[in-house]
Amino acid sequence: VQEMENEKQIMEYLNYKFDDFEGARLKQQLYVFD
Repeated sequence: VQEMENEKQIMEYLNYKFDDFEGARLKQQLYVFD
């Protein structure tokens, strides 16, 4: 059970980091078009 919890936390963390990265990339694109 503990391992599953850790895996879930890791996935949530990776999703958060990915969202952050995507958001930054989109912002960069908007600045370029601006």
